Amino acid sequence: MAGRFLAAVFLLVLAASSGAAEDRAGAKSKWAWSLDLDAYLSRNLNRPASRVNQLRTFDVSSDRVRLNYGQLMIERAASPLGFHVELGSGQAARLFEGKAGEDGLTANLMQAYASFRAPVGRGLTLDFGKFMTSLNAEVLRTRDNYNYSRSLLFSYAIPCYHFGLRANYPLSPTLTVGAQVVNGWNRVRGKDPGKTLVGTAAWKPHGRVSLTHSVISGVERRQGQPSRRTVWDSVAVVTATSRLSLQFTHDFGVDRPGGVRRVSWTGVAAAVRCALSPRWAIAPRLEWFNDANGFTTGLPQRLKEGTMTAEFKVRDGVLARWEYRHDHSDRPFFDRGFDAAAVHHQNTLLLGLLFAYPWPR
Repeated sequence: MAGRFLAAVFLLVLAASSGAAEDRAGAKSKWAWSLDLDAYLSRNLNRPASRVNQLRTFDVSSDRVRLNYGQLMIERAASPLGFHVELGSGQAARLFEGKAGEDGLTANLMQAYASFRAPVGRGLTLDFGKFMTSLNAEVLRTRDNYNYSRSLLFSYAIPCYHFGLRANYPLSPTLTVGAQVVNGWNRVRGKDPGKTLVGTAAWKPHGRVSLTHSVISGVERRQGQPSRRTVWDSVAVVTATSRLSLQFTHDFGVDRPGGVRRVSWTGVAAAVRCALSPRWAIAPRLEWFNDANGFTTGLPQRLKEGTMTAEFKVRDGVLARWEYRHDHSDRPFFDRGFDAAAVHHQNTLLLGLLFAYPWPR
């Protein structure tokens, strides 16, 4: 597996270099590529015997240095044809792909899709392949998020990725709409009856305000039983000043396992990023999540989460992030020592190091 991954990385870098060389001097390159590495050390103050941080998506290990994620991305802008490929490795890639349980069908291939820009009106863009979900404000690559750890909504309210066809069309300079036909949640092969539909709308009424809304609905299979699952996701991003930005997310999901009873989950998250200087920034986040029926977390509970992240730019391409996070449940859920589900809370400390090339200017 490692050998195949390294061979694929070499071939992609070679393709990017060859493509860039084809562009004439002074012309804007249609090619883009980036390399990211992300490692962390976490400390769980509950000192669980499992050395696992519960309710986390990627930063799950306590008291161990982990390579969280390594990624190589290469893309060629659609004009009219293009493509986007992301190869990933590390703990995050294994956990991300493990959500599907498809026996490594697309292991290490985080995104891979072909693009076509059709000469229709303002330009219709079609993508086919595997791509990240359109829901939520957070993404897989850590440096593109305010905080190091992902929110509860990212982890438990929405899917991670899809396989299928998506279309996006700008109705105006400020409004873009989209539609997707995919194979459900975190699935490449279409095992479920029918297809899952996704609708999106992104509106920028002002240069400093961005509003997006997504709806996903389709038949999923849980414990062998089909059920219709629907999630409404809304995100607002406000860039108040060049140093201050705010992010708000709301999710509401429903399902009918086996078509018998209705279950639901809902949550809200708010995060702020404040640049204190060209090198220092802080990013607090507050969150509330209600898994009323225990459908997503395994226990009926109301969760609250508070995170404070401090970021230091060591140099272009190198970031250090320190993070304190407090998770709280209204039920005994978190392990302490050798006692499982013994306490209502969990406190963690984390140091993360992020490397990227080329660094965005």
